Amino acid sequence: MASDIELQVMWNRLQSVVDEQAQALMHTAFIPIVRESGDISAGVFDEQGRMLAQAVTGTPGHINTMAESVKYFT
Repeated sequence: MASDIELQVMWNRLQSVVDEQAQALMHTAFIPIVRESGDISAGVFDEQGRMLAQAVTGTPGHINTMAESVKYFT
């Protein structure tokens, strides 16, 4: 079993991954609304399609849709 410190380190790394994912989406977007308003969603999922982490930027409505749609592809 992982210690509290190990879990916090893993959580911070996971959160960094999704935040970088969101920034990459915003910087490479072709549509201005994505770049200007952050109209995106970014997350990390496990093998069963359960969301493990989501980016702090983005649109909350997209997160639920993304989480549900990922389940169909796993």
